[in-house]
Amino acid sequence: LYVNRYIASLLKKEKKDLIGKQLYEYIPPEKVEKCKETDLLAVKEKRKIDYIEKFNLQGIKKIFHIKKVPLLDKNGKVIALSGWVIDITKELKQEEKQKRLNRRLKKLLNRDTITGLLNKNALLFKLKNLIKKGQNFTLAILDLNNFQVVNHLYGFQVGDKVLSQVGKRLEKIVKEKIPKASVARINGDDFVILFKCGDQKAQSTIKLVEEIKKNIEKESINLTDNLTFSPIFTTAIYCSQLQDNEKKPEEILADLEMTLFRAKKEHKGSVVLYDEKLDSKDRLSKFLDEENLLAQALKKGNLEPFFQPIVCLETGDIEAFEALARIKSNDQYIPAGRFIDTAIKTGLISEIDKAILGKISKLTQNINKKVFVNISAISLEKNHNTFKDLEKSLEKKLIFEITEQVAVEKLSLIEEIHKETSVRFAIDDFGTGYTSLKLVVDLAIDKTAKFLKIDGSLIKDIKVNKENYYIVETIVSLAKKLKLKTIAEFIEDEETYNLLKDLGVDYGQGYHISPPKPFKEIINETV
Repeated sequence: LYVNRYIASLLKKEKKDLIGKQLYEYIPPEKVEKCKETDLLAVKEKRKIDYIEKFNLQGIKKIFHIKKVPLLDKNGKVIALSGWVIDITKELKQEEKQKRLNRRLKKLLNRDTITGLLNKNALLFKLKNLIKKGQNFTLAILDLNNFQVVNHLYGFQVGDKVLSQVGKRLEKIVKEKIPKASVARINGDDFVILFKCGDQKAQSTIKLVEEIKKNIEKESINLTDNLTFSPIFTTAIYCSQLQDNEKKPEEILADLEMTLFRAKKEHKGSVVLYDEKLDSKDRLSKFLDEENLLAQALKKGNLEPFFQPIVCLETGDIEAFEALARIKSNDQYIPAGRFIDTAIKTGLISEIDKAILGKISKLTQNINKKVFVNISAISLEKNHNTFKDLEKSLEKKLIFEITEQVAVEKLSLIEEIHKETSVRFAIDDFGTGYTSLKLVVDLAIDKTAKFLKIDGSLIKDIKVNKENYYIVETIVSLAKKLKLKTIAEFIEDEETYNLLKDLGVDYGQGYHISPPKPFKEIINETV
């Protein structure tokens, strides 16, 4: 009776040629029976029928959403059948692509991007489960000796190749000897083996780790055509059956890292067993030294903010700065990475944040740029009133960087600070670890958060890691829909800069643009 231009175009026929004909004559033969069945069902039951069907029309694959509605006269008798065909091929393909990216993102949360092994978060989760079930376990850290020399001489690309090969080889050897063991990479050159040992004696599990170490050290790794690298590991082992005190996973790992530190000092390449007295003493001594350093820095005013430019990737113009805490010691500046853990454990982090904010306020009075500052959960609580008393000029410039986990734990406090001040927030290290998309959406909708800072681990090897590329592409797409600006950290070369610009990342920072510098230096260079 009637056809529109779309169905005529789809079937590559003139409208006049289709009027009065049956649709069955023009669809693929294998689809005729399904078409007839649904027609009869719609007529018999006098109801709408809709379904999704794949078609191959003259060599072109299509996915259609098909609707069929019976037309009734005033007596309720079916007099005709009306149908719609909607081409949803493009939408479904896009949806499938999004699902694949989401699966990759989920995998990335628990996997090290360079080696494909478990990351620190995943390892701690497995360790927590073993402790919860009261099962005996062995945990071993294998530190790759002299790896930094490889990075320094041959660059990160070669270094990553070494880590990748070591990771694959280690996993293969471990799985052959202990099929249910977990293998992870937790830091730059630190690999971890975790396995349940049941009633097995500690000495036999130690021997097992020693055999794994010996096997992986047998083969060299090719760095270049003429140069090889022979992996040697310093190894620290923790056997739960030898310990009396129950500890949290993070504490066990921290203790074992102290054992590793001791082993490297005593004899690189050795295998050392965790000793509660020795390692706790070393750890405490280090902790006290760092605590004293922080206390003295606060007392003498030796805390200084360094500034790293954040530029618009499209224009190259400086749009903002990130302020990073440093401790001035003699003629050197100690970076935050050296003391941040101790600052959080001692509670001094809130005083450090307060001191840094005070100096930022004085230094940036005459510059019209935003300033990003990392803020801890403790500071959000303790310095709440300080934030309200900030000068209006600074308040409008400030962007507080918070991790996703802090955002979840302190959501109400963050929203309160946002309502009472002009301070905005940036979600830091986005894309790995803890992720709550609903939280990000909520913070974006009420304009509490204005920026997403993409985790540096995704940026570092984005040139060669397609998975990271797709993850960043997804983050950028999400941010644009939420009207959030994206910032990429750790931009180390021009190729990465251009790649991120092409992906639509708004801003960037990293050593390729500029390392963090004292305020006077960075301002002089900017001018």
